[in-house]
Amino acid sequence: MGRHLHKLVQVLGETIHLSLEYLAQGAKVESSLSRIKVLEMENSKLKKDLIASMEDVHHARRRSRN
Repeated sequence: MGRHLHKLVQVLGETIHLSLEYLAQGAKVESSLSRIKVLEMENSKLKKDLIASMEDVHHARRRSRN
């Protein structure tokens, strides 16, 4: 009986450990997804800024030719 109880406690401990690991991994995923969203927004802004700068250079070149 004592061995059986010991094994049960061991299995319960492992189950709790695995559950906590699962929750920790879920939190890491959420954090990563949030960071990805921020980086995507920054990337979009930088692309727009680059396009605007390229257009400014293009217009400046056209003005200098005239």
